[in-house]
Amino acid sequence: MDNLSKLPEMCFTVHMERMELIRLRRGVEGYQRLRQPLPLPIVGVMRDMLNAQLGVTVAQEKAMTAGSMFGFDTPVADPDGYDPETGTPKPETFALLVGYARELAHNAGGFPDSISLN
Repeated sequence: MDNLSKLPEMCFTVHMERMELIRLRRGVEGYQRLRQPLPLPIVGVMRDMLNAQLGVTVAQEKAMTAGSMFGFDTPVADPDGYDPETGTPKPETFALLVGYARELAHNAGGFPDSISLN
């Protein structure tokens, strides 16, 4: 699987737990926190502006996010698994993401039997 060739060198996304802007690097698991915290209302705007300047699509951002968590050699790190306009995972990718998240949570000590995505 050659996901890396479809991904930018880096992109920006929002850390959903901390609600802060973070940087992701192609092929590197994890993320880099930015030194300057931004006010919450502009975090998403800054992400979109920086990614636009880099030519990063929303599908690439979502694939980079998944790759940084689950590995860039996994199918969820392929931007073709996401809607190119919205970044919504396609059904097969969504099922894989849920499976990886369950495995990760299980290894960390637990995960509920059902989750709400709303």
